[in-house]
Amino acid sequence: MRITSLTASNFRNIENLKLSFLPEKQGVILVGPNGVGKTNILEAIVTLLRGKSHRSLKNNELIRHGATEAFLGLTLDDDSGAAHHIGFSLAGKERLTKIDGEALNGRVEMVRTFPLVSFFPDELESMRGEPALRRTLIDRTFGIFSDYVKAWLAYNRLLKNRNALLKNKGDLQLIIVYSQKLAEAGEYLHRLRSEYLAKLNEFFVVTGAELNAPGKIELELKPGFRVGQMAADLEEQKERESLLGRTTLGPHLADLEILLEGRPSRYTASQGQQRLFFVALKLAILKFYREILQETPILILDDISSELGAGYIKAIYEAVPKDSQLFISTISVNLLPFAPENLQMIAVDELPGIG
Repeated sequence: MRITSLTASNFRNIENLKLSFLPEKQGVILVGPNGVGKTNILEAIVTLLRGKSHRSLKNNELIRHGATEAFLGLTLDDDSGAAHHIGFSLAGKERLTKIDGEALNGRVEMVRTFPLVSFFPDELESMRGEPALRRTLIDRTFGIFSDYVKAWLAYNRLLKNRNALLKNKGDLQLIIVYSQKLAEAGEYLHRLRSEYLAKLNEFFVVTGAELNAPGKIELELKPGFRVGQMAADLEEQKERESLLGRTTLGPHLADLEILLEGRPSRYTASQGQQRLFFVALKLAILKFYREILQETPILILDDISSELGAGYIKAIYEAVPKDSQLFISTISVNLLPFAPENLQMIAVDELPGIG
């Protein structure tokens, strides 16, 4: 899959922008000082291919100051050669995504049809912060699978209802019924997570070696409950949970660890190493999607030259599949330890209509 053109009007600091991407190049380097709008261009691509921004849910933060509406558009060719147009508009509190002129009904099919993998530095907080951030990463990654989405929705509906019963001191027999249903749904959701994560981990281990990581890196899923014992444990904890007003075990409390030589890297790896491991995870997701979807994802790497040594940056570039269109941003091409002849360079601070 390859993006051939991008347009933006009144989006972030962009007044009016039209870009065409050369088909003979593997990808694009957006170059310019911090603050000129490199990340905003990349955000525009994400917004178009996801139906929403990864940075903000508020329209007024996306619409350029002084404007009342914003428009984005791109054209792309999928791996079969078919051309598509995606449009995105913002006005007031309304937003609309259209694919080939038809309004988007759901994001799951869009993610499957137009796969995208992106790395932005602010995402690193998901590896350092609360487990909920890493659960969100898991759920978004596996959102390409309809069975996973259905299992996740079913579990969370049951969880919400059970928590309401616990909080409101509801009927004990009804709590028991919900406990049984929640346990079944929770065990099933965990099985799907484990199955898909095991496959993703195969790509992650190989990618870590390709990037010359300082030791073997692996993914470990912490379930959030005793697997196979959720029903029994919910029964045992029901009185305590009635006092707390919430469910204290289950896959809604799962966590994801990146292990370095069998130990959690959050506590042992440097900032640069954690960035390397996270980029390795994104590359593994790209290869995972490529195999599952039989469509080559777009890859975005924002500010890739920060906090990484030249050897790691070169290894990352060489690990990107050559049929995957790549978008990189950097403050200077001199920070990239590889020859960028196969990449189209765009000096963002020289573009009219942005800033």
